[in-house]
Amino acid sequence: MYVPLAHAFRASDVFDFVEAFDLNIQPIKHHRFLTAGCVIAYHFIIDLFILSLVWNLIDRAKRRLLEDEEIRDWTIRGGVTLFAGWFIAWWILAFFVQRWRWLDIALWYAENVVRAIDFLDILESTEFRFHTLPRAGVNGLLTFMCRVWITRWPESLVGEVRFHVRTHS
Repeated sequence: MYVPLAHAFRASDVFDFVEAFDLNIQPIKHHRFLTAGCVIAYHFIIDLFILSLVWNLIDRAKRRLLEDEEIRDWTIRGGVTLFAGWFIAWWILAFFVQRWRWLDIALWYAENVVRAIDFLDILESTEFRFHTLPRAGVNGLLTFMCRVWITRWPESLVGEVRFHVRTHS
């Protein structure tokens, strides 16, 4: 009973919080391609369900926030402020505190982009990593937030363009 629940939790973790913080909620590892394929198929089914719920909730919240111009402006300012705070914290950590190598910076961003796209958790199921940077603590938080920004930024831009097209047509 524990294994399916752990995989369901990991599958519903669309921003890879578990991986970002290196949480070991599933100690049983598989070493066969067939098993990995079954786990990926299970993640696909769970992800479709979870993503449909999440996107419906986000759409409802966005409609409410975009109705009132003042709330919309505060929401956009808050998002920009959060992004700026995240970027400054990441910059200080990567360049001054932990002194990441340039290659690690490129690989860290590349892995975050790929993991944001990889909603089936293929990388997680195969335990594939691009870099060797630590995955817990502040690094985990910055990694998690990077994946949130990666997935939300394009969607937000598209939503803004659609909103302006509708209001100015």
